[in-house]
Amino acid sequence: MDGPTVGYRIADMHGHSDLARKLYLNPEVMRLIELIYGEPAVAFQSLYFTYGSQQALHRDPMFVPTDPPSHLLASWTALEDTSSDGGPLLYVPGSHRMPWHETSPGNIRLGRTVDKDARAAWREYRKQQMKEMGLKVQEFVCERGDVFIWHAGLLHGGKKLVDPERTRRSFVVHYCTARNYTSRSTSVKFIERDGDEPQYIGMVAETSDRLREGGYEGVQAPLYGLDRDRALALAHEQRRERHRARGVLGQVGAALKKR
Repeated sequence: MDGPTVGYRIADMHGHSDLARKLYLNPEVMRLIELIYGEPAVAFQSLYFTYGSQQALHRDPMFVPTDPPSHLLASWTALEDTSSDGGPLLYVPGSHRMPWHETSPGNIRLGRTVDKDARAAWREYRKQQMKEMGLKVQEFVCERGDVFIWHAGLLHGGKKLVDPERTRRSFVVHYCTARNYTSRSTSVKFIERDGDEPQYIGMVAETSDRLREGGYEGVQAPLYGLDRDRALALAHEQRRERHRARGVLGQVGAALKKR
């Protein structure tokens, strides 16, 4: 990778690396997670960062779904010493008490389909709530091996890099109560070229397979065992299924109009 990109990460490395799997199911961290929950937990996603994320302040359930959202926890493990000029983790103590902001009635998600007006409304809401509650952003500068565990509602993000060559290697894991999380899916987009025109084709992979180590459990990476050729073949199969489904729906719609 040539230099830092905002938000760059490698997802689900635990499905492809023994060392990442050990971090994913780190027994010391898993023990604390289960003490917080007061019941069995499951790890369900890992993210590896080479550089600081430089992400804006956010709450994880806005992008990482669990049911209920309050059952999400996260851990952040420093894989090297961090510094203030290397884009350290930012967090806002007390922000877990902020009321949840809804992008639409009953919805707190801020995914790709949310328009710019909703994103602007979130930023304004966050600013006003922090001001009213007297909340301040703090940096988490730490040593290699330190772990930060945070509440679903905690505002956090990444400071802008002062030194673009400075890495901030870290490993993030998301958790949920085991009884509330049984499977995980992820989407992948491929680019195929037909002449000079790129063709985009997406696929969704899902798994309920579990990894077990030291008495703790985590969901396997959804793409585990899929090489590019198999994943691309699955993407084409799913696209054909979508086309068939649209055709059937079109026929049903046409029939209803005739009535």
